[in-house]
Amino acid sequence: SKKCRFKRRKHNKYKNKIHPGQNMDEYVDRNELLLHLGFRDYKHYLRSPLWKEIRERKLTENPRCYGCDRDETTARMQVHHGHYTESNLTGKTLEHLFAICSRCHHAIEITRNGYKRTPEQATKELFRWRKLMLVRRSLKVDNHVTRVSLGRRIL
Repeated sequence: SKKCRFKRRKHNKYKNKIHPGQNMDEYVDRNELLLHLGFRDYKHYLRSPLWKEIRERKLTENPRCYGCDRDETTARMQVHHGHYTESNLTGKTLEHLFAICSRCHHAIEITRNGYKRTPEQATKELFRWRKLMLVRRSLKVDNHVTRVSLGRRIL
């Protein structure tokens, strides 16, 4: 067998570093709540039939990404927890859950330097992304209308 000449590098951006002194209590509270609900940890919760059913309901209700407006035909869709409450972890409500593509989800959860955001910070970042997307979309429409109207004047 042929030996590989190049070593594969591990990507540091997925290590989820946290800033010294950063308050990650929301994740601790989430894990305690999941233990109370009978799940060993968040990973096991995400693999459970309960979460799969909640995820499916949310993606059926909102099939487009909240951040960039792509749909499931052009993006891998996920669901972001804005807050971890017993009612949204058990599926009683879909409040504080956002349908989002994997690209936007990674961008709001992890900073450019590779640090993990809290759910509250990530949700604020999601709202900022959505606002930017809406502004960009309106600029594209305005520029298109301006070009068309200028074109009509010339003709």
